[in-house]
Amino acid sequence: MKIRVLKVLLAALCLFSACKGPNTFKEQDQDVAAAIDSIANDPKAQKLIITAEMSMKVKNASKVAEKIADLTTAYHGKVTNHYLRSEEVGSKEMAFSSDSLQRVTIFHTTADMTLQVPSDSLDRLMTNISKMGIYVSSRRMDIENRTLDLLASELKLNNRIEIADQQRSYRPKNQASVEADKALALRDKIVDDHINNQRIEMAARMSTLKLSLDQSQSVIVERIANGDPGAYELTLFKRLAFALTNGWSIFMSFMIGLANLWVFIVIGAALWWAVHKHYRRKPAVPAANI
Repeated sequence: MKIRVLKVLLAALCLFSACKGPNTFKEQDQDVAAAIDSIANDPKAQKLIITAEMSMKVKNASKVAEKIADLTTAYHGKVTNHYLRSEEVGSKEMAFSSDSLQRVTIFHTTADMTLQVPSDSLDRLMTNISKMGIYVSSRRMDIENRTLDLLASELKLNNRIEIADQQRSYRPKNQASVEADKALALRDKIVDDHINNQRIEMAARMSTLKLSLDQSQSVIVERIANGDPGAYELTLFKRLAFALTNGWSIFMSFMIGLANLWVFIVIGAALWWAVHKHYRRKPAVPAANI
């Protein structure tokens, strides 16, 4: 709020100096310096940018992350980044039955979160979050005072605005096209200064907290299908029973095949009977005397 008061004071000083002449510049500088000292030494006007980091051990990273998100919302903050990952440490498969396996997997889960919360609630939030873990590995907080940076930016911004107004009021018409690029660059710079000042204001209002959650190694046991086709072969007794059944089926198929050929069987039998009868009735030829 005092920075806005400073802007009003600077505008009044500029108007006063324009009316009384160049002899007032020294007095103007003294007044501005006094206003800057007043704001810089006022704790309520300080622009402090606070960033914090905390790492801790937890039992369940996923559940703790959900609780942290709810707690952040309760403190009128928000979660800007959340990354949960599980890395497999080791795995082993053991036979469970003829067609299934038992897989034992060991994995390690971690989670990273970035929170933005009001600066006056950051310390309380970190204390409540630390109670959700087994223990805190590290906790760090950095405070950067950007009060003077913001004051300097505001003063330069006011100077640029004043120069832009003077150019717009006293610029000759025949120089309008020549000075257009310079005027545009100056106005772009004014916009950039406004944005940078707003960034400092927002960073001072909302602090950033980076969390790292580490979960102990976990074990999961699951049953999966056996991917080896040889594991699905029948046992010895089942294979014998299947062979007997299959042999009987083959015999029946053979009999049915013979039944389909009964005509050829009858003809063959008749021919065999006729030939056999013919050779039985034929008289034997006597051997020649030597």
